[in-house]
Amino acid sequence: MAAYSRLTVNVNSLVPGSEVSTRVHASLPVVAERAMYWGSRDGGHGALGVPAPSVSWYLAEGCTAFGFEEYVLIQNPNPDTAVVALEFRLRNGTGARRTLSVGPGSRSTVNVADVVPGDDVSVLVTSDAPVIAERAMYWSAGSRARAGGHASAGSLTAAGTWYLAEGSTAHGFEEFVLLYNASGDLAHALLTFMRTDGTTRDYPVTVPAGARFTVSANEVDPGRDASVRVTSDRPLVVERAMYWSGREGGTAAVGVLQP
Repeated sequence: MAAYSRLTVNVNSLVPGSEVSTRVHASLPVVAERAMYWGSRDGGHGALGVPAPSVSWYLAEGCTAFGFEEYVLIQNPNPDTAVVALEFRLRNGTGARRTLSVGPGSRSTVNVADVVPGDDVSVLVTSDAPVIAERAMYWSAGSRARAGGHASAGSLTAAGTWYLAEGSTAHGFEEFVLLYNASGDLAHALLTFMRTDGTTRDYPVTVPAGARFTVSANEVDPGRDASVRVTSDRPLVVERAMYWSGREGGTAAVGVLQP
């Protein structure tokens, strides 16, 4: 790659007809993203790569109800098999656990609906060797199957403060803030919606231990463009999902820990 340049790699031309994870090495620091499209490019999603594997990943967003498909994708870049545990946490803090072996240098896919059908769910991924975990979700709109989708790598940590810069409940957008209480105690959280005119709206919520919690921003602060800050007395993982045009498209992103 030339200095200060951009390079595109068409994975279909290199590994056609396959499910594949990717590891990128470079002699100098680079930034790597992945973009995927389907249905004559009627739908698509993109995600930033992660700089290193980890033995734990948190996925706050997740749903197998309301027409959503959800998949957890595991990449094992190690020379040995990784034993990976997935803990699925529901709205009331209960859940299920599944363990799988992921071969060296391979990718594995978990269809969340096979474990937790018809529910909202967060996932904690742990492994005896460092791996990478992402979540992909797809949904239908009208007569179009998989009209939209979004994907995101997991978070490496739970924390007491999160920031979400993007957000809108105007212009036909739906916005949801997804909270996963990764602690064993009840969490008292405060969502502060920061509007474009400088005013704010505070919205307190209580999240059961080990539970997933959804806040509809449209119900809390309708018709607004707003960023959100989430603070909590217990460690949380926070994501934001947005949909538009009758859910013909959508995005999801993990919050950031500090400005």
